[in-house]
Amino acid sequence: MPDSRMRISRHLMLALTTIQLAGCTHWGQPLASLPEPNGGAVRVWQGRTPTVLGSATFTPDSLIGTHGPGKTRLAFARGEIDSLNVRRTNVVGTVILLAVGVGLVKLIAFAIDFSSYANN
Repeated sequence: MPDSRMRISRHLMLALTTIQLAGCTHWGQPLASLPEPNGGAVRVWQGRTPTVLGSATFTPDSLIGTHGPGKTRLAFARGEIDSLNVRRTNVVGTVILLAVGVGLVKLIAFAIDFSSYANN
């Protein structure tokens, strides 16, 4: 029985961490002091169609990055880009959410352990 409790705790921790980390990033406008995406993720808009690029960098005339699961290399001419968003990470929010998640998993593991102890 202890192995099954440990497995449940690990699955809960993984699920909570995945959900929480997704909430710690957002899309925002590039900062005036940092006009280039600096090798991170960007969302490029051409008309009404967004394309997400990873490892994005500017060259003098274009924006180059990778796209999709196959990491296909794409390039956009600077003049063809209507809008550009960069992905930002909220470090404080990430730390707080991870701490809350760890606390919840410990509380759930304690409740499971206590209920099995009370039943014996």
